[in-house]
Amino acid sequence: MQKFERKEIPRKVRYIKLKKYYKKFAEKYADITKWHEELQTHAITYKRIKLPTGREYSFPYAERMPWGGSSYGTQIKNYPVQGFATADIVPLACIKIYELMKEQKVKSLLINTVHDSIVADVYPGEEAVMSKIFRQGTASVVPALKEYYGINFNIPLDTEVKMGYDWLNMKEEKYAN
Repeated sequence: MQKFERKEIPRKVRYIKLKKYYKKFAEKYADITKWHEELQTHAITYKRIKLPTGREYSFPYAERMPWGGSSYGTQIKNYPVQGFATADIVPLACIKIYELMKEQKVKSLLINTVHDSIVADVYPGEEAVMSKIFRQGTASVVPALKEYYGINFNIPLDTEVKMGYDWLNMKEEKYAN
């Protein structure tokens, strides 16, 4: 086994590079940076943030920091994104997939979700129909967000279907229209 020597970067150089990175990010993604600021200000003022779906996150100790950010800044910026994806979008996809499974009278079962993945136990011979159900079910999430929450979601949701006997032996299913 080859051992790699790690060069230590002086703290000041790391700080300068990091500051430069965040400045470039803020310039390139000005709308995201603005939204992050709004989230932080709202959390500091009201001690909570609420998503359009009604999900709320509490930040009772959030305060403005001397450098302009906020305490709990990472959580304030991250929770709405991760929560919306894994606690709102994924469950909606599960509902839509389950409805299609009932409609198609398949023997396969929805088993679990892991982060942004939906896990199913696919009955032998139902691989093609389940692949199609998953793609149709996830494609119907965007209209469901509009129907249930009034959210005009304009970010494409990509669906990747993988199958295998276990997580280590998964292969992507190619989809033909």
